[in-house]
Amino acid sequence: MFNLTRYFSTLSFALIALAAGLLTFYFRHITYEQLLRHEQSRAEEFTQVFENSLWPHFKTDHGKCPGGCTGCVARTRSQCPAP
Repeated sequence: MFNLTRYFSTLSFALIALAAGLLTFYFRHITYEQLLRHEQSRAEEFTQVFENSLWPHFKTDHGKCPGGCTGCVARTRSQCPAP
């Protein structure tokens, strides 16, 4: 029989454990990066939904801005005078 069975088994176990540990940290890092990218894209989409649904209520004619703007939206534009 194989005389080094005990050492072979111990070394195999150690290498398998090392590989499992390295793969765990690698996949944990990859998963964290994917979740972070997904969260950022969902935040951008959420902001876009609010912009598309709320902005028409506050939008004014851009041609009338220098003299006739009112409200918070008008104050954010550089051409409109502050009240």
